[in-house]
Amino acid sequence: MGSGTDALQSLVDRVDRGEAAVLATVVGGALAGRKFVTDGAGRLEGSTGDVALDDAISNAAVEALRARKPARFVHAGPDGDVEVYVEPYEAPLELIICGAGHIAIPLCKAATFAGYRVIVIDDRADYASRKRFPDAAEVIADDFEPALARTRVTTSTAIVLITRGHRYDWDCVRAVAGRPAFYVGMIGSRRRVKAAMLGLEQEGVSREALERMYAPIGLDIGAQTPEEIAIAIVAEIILVRSGGGTARPISEIERGNSVELEVIRSVLGFVEGGERVALATVVETRGRCRERPGRRWRLRSRGESWGRSAAGAERHRWSRRRGRRCGMGRRGRCSWI
Repeated sequence: MGSGTDALQSLVDRVDRGEAAVLATVVGGALAGRKFVTDGAGRLEGSTGDVALDDAISNAAVEALRARKPARFVHAGPDGDVEVYVEPYEAPLELIICGAGHIAIPLCKAATFAGYRVIVIDDRADYASRKRFPDAAEVIADDFEPALARTRVTTSTAIVLITRGHRYDWDCVRAVAGRPAFYVGMIGSRRRVKAAMLGLEQEGVSREALERMYAPIGLDIGAQTPEEIAIAIVAEIILVRSGGGTARPISEIERGNSVELEVIRSVLGFVEGGERVALATVVETRGRCRERPGRRWRLRSRGESWGRSAAGAERHRWSRRRGRRCGMGRRGRCSWI
């Protein structure tokens, strides 16, 4: 690979097959004008002749697909600097719903409306039927593991596990562990989810794969009905895919600075009253933490907290020590001072 026409033909073929791909064009240096293609996992077709540059293109391709935007980087090669421009081409958005129960029906409708190609899988033919899911692109009546093994999963795929029992959830997790879906979520109570996670880890499913799962599933919007739960699930999928949302009311975001100032004013009020109080400020986030740098909340010495903390105040405890502190939540980690 390296020929412009060959690379472009490979790119078109992949996109036509519904696969993710990245086009890498050398725009500066000894290889200027050469084009290369990677698949959705960053695997390069052919070679540039420089193993380190091959790796750099692969890594940049994966990051470009994750960020969903083109990027440019400079590689210091043996014959001088090489500048490369990478352009991601995403696979079509797909949602695989494992389990065709009462929540699956509105979930299929909501996801289709949001632009997803929906595939429904269930081992019960009377549930996995066209009559129940007229909006689905595919309806598969088969055992979960073989059905998932046959189904394509890309970096544009979300997977929702809403089966009727533990053992079916486990079958699905085993089948999707390590595959490149950007979202895997499992419904259930915290107790059911915890039991499933422990059991799967004991069976040999990697901790990394389990930590990538969203469980219990959905955003906390007070959903009660199947239709509301479906919207909460689709909302979380959109949030994860966008990578830039806060899951906060837009009205709060628009007045975000004033909210943070109210926290500061509250701290000053307690200090003037002679009470010991701390002001916590998020300075760094990692993983899937829903906090954002700059968020603040107040911590009183008797344990009461106040402020807009999406992660929950219950894990932010009063400390006499000053300096950087860390908290681990279900979605990720945030550091504050």
